[in-house]
Amino acid sequence: MTLVGKKAPDFELDGNLNGEVKKFKLSDFSGWKILIFFPRAFTGVCQSEVKGFSDEIEKFKAKAAQLIAISTDSPYVHKAWIQKDISTLQFPLLADVTQGVSRDYGVLADNGAALRGTFVINPDGIIVHESVNFFPIGRNSEEVYRLLCASQSGKSCNLNWKPE
Repeated sequence: MTLVGKKAPDFELDGNLNGEVKKFKLSDFSGWKILIFFPRAFTGVCQSEVKGFSDEIEKFKAKAAQLIAISTDSPYVHKAWIQKDISTLQFPLLADVTQGVSRDYGVLADNGAALRGTFVINPDGIIVHESVNFFPIGRNSEEVYRLLCASQSGKSCNLNWKPE
């Protein structure tokens, strides 16, 4: 069942940002939000995605969008992962240890990990895009950026539409 067109479920999770573990609520973030659920820290595809999105953060910020990553790992696993492999992380990694947020967004797999869910949420808190990939299939950050731009354009966006 899709969440597109519905209010994004709010949450409060512990997360890591700038070396600190603290509480984050979805409602604490303003403007456009992009939630990227990922299965597990210390895995190759997850590392490539989180590092890749972090490397491209400026273009998302230029569109007034905030990236927020979520997995069912603990905040301490995330902290160790950041210190070991992703030292330049530019957005929060949130820990859904109870699996409730992953369940609310429809991305919780039977093994207790989150599938690769991507949600674009507009400033009114409405989900305007969702997609879910199975574990081995990574996202394309250019496509996520294109979907954000299309959502912000207010236009009908035909096949192969690209931001100007």
